[in-house]
Amino acid sequence: VRFAPGEIVVREGEPGEALYLIERGTVRVWTADGRFDRQLTAPETIGEMALITHGARSATVAAVDAVKAFRLSRPRLDQVVQAHPQIASILTRLVGARLREIDGIRVVGKYRIVGPLGSGGMSDVFAAEHPILQRSVALKMLNHALVYHPSFAPKFDREARLVAKLDHPNIVRVYDFEEAYGTRFIVMERLEGELLEDAIAGGQQFDWAAIRRLLTEMSMALDHAHRQGLVHRDVKPLNIFLTRSGAAKLFDFGIAIAADASVCKGPDRLGTPYY
Repeated sequence: VRFAPGEIVVREGEPGEALYLIERGTVRVWTADGRFDRQLTAPETIGEMALITHGARSATVAAVDAVKAFRLSRPRLDQVVQAHPQIASILTRLVGARLREIDGIRVVGKYRIVGPLGSGGMSDVFAAEHPILQRSVALKMLNHALVYHPSFAPKFDREARLVAKLDHPNIVRVYDFEEAYGTRFIVMERLEGELLEDAIAGGQQFDWAAIRRLLTEMSMALDHAHRQGLVHRDVKPLNIFLTRSGAAKLFDFGIAIAADASVCKGPDRLGTPYY
């Protein structure tokens, strides 16, 4: 599609039925209340949040000069993602970018976003706060590719309840779950320390006593999960947190599955093959 200078691309308040990939030209984005007014030059994406959330447009966008763009409707996006779930990772990057922006998404469900904490192959993690309980939490946004994965979405709600029941000193506690922006968010306890992967990458040396303690604690954590009927499927340094107190905690049960469904074949495989 092409837009002449001054022509409206999307209008604030209208339903978000498509997103636009601006290939050439500059657009102006503004809100009626004057809170936001900015010019964006190609390449840019317009209207993706309303498309993902099935909500109304949050701003008006107009062409500043001659604009060439590609229009992707919701039905077509759903078709493409269903056929190629990995493409849904683009949606995760778009939502993650909005969550990181100062004037972007500030709320997920009942939780207020404070700032980014980290990211991985399957998720992005943000610091958040429960406004009523004043509890600091870590909010993990699952990759949209997982949500569209044929073996993941149907089982998530049932297995999420099992994950929330895990109660072990070496497993990160899960408090809540939220569904927003086309994906799922896991609400976890917020920890102080660093990932085992970061410690290794930073050159930290572990003596045998530390290694033995780490292996013992992770074995006890997995034993507890297995007794509750859950198989983690993605145990690796990126999913092990070293707290400042010295204890290790296993987390990221985002792709865990019930033990009776632990054998997955072909395209249903998820996890990290190196581990």
